[in-house]
Amino acid sequence: MKKIICFLVLVFFLSSTVVAASNDDVNVYVYPSGLLYSLKLGFENMRLFILPSKIWKAEYCLKLADKRSKELQRMVKENKLKYINQLESERSKFVNKAYSYGGELSDLSNQKYIFKKIEEKTEKHLIVLESIRSKTYQKKERVNTAIIDIKKVKKKVLEKIAGVDKKLKYTAEVIGNG
Repeated sequence: MKKIICFLVLVFFLSSTVVAASNDDVNVYVYPSGLLYSLKLGFENMRLFILPSKIWKAEYCLKLADKRSKELQRMVKENKLKYINQLESERSKFVNKAYSYGGELSDLSNQKYIFKKIEEKTEKHLIVLESIRSKTYQKKERVNTAIIDIKKVKKKVLEKIAGVDKKLKYTAEVIGNG
């Protein structure tokens, strides 16, 4: 009986810790160097792993990239600049994963949808980074690099959208003439 109670207490503790770590509420914020933050990342990666479709994975990656962008803003606001590199790397990683998942989609309309979402999100992230650039003198080089990287991704995404549009137009013409 003791073992069962101990097990239930442990399960309760771990599940509440993961919920607290993954909570977006400002009052339950954890810093990137903390144990709860590691649990939060593990929980996010587990969720990404079990999502059944590439389109859902791409959308979830974009959601996580947005979370990292918001965390980046918060760290700058709280003058915790030592987390900029980590948060920006994670944000960039999730955008790149979304791009990869989008490229793996067989349905061209879904590809275009994901690439359009990436374009929207990277534009928001670019605005965030440009707004914090002046506030982060010590990390200005990292922020400038991130801005350049975002612009490259955005250019790549726009090229992909143009390519998908071309394929969709060709497909429509073939069907129309067929």
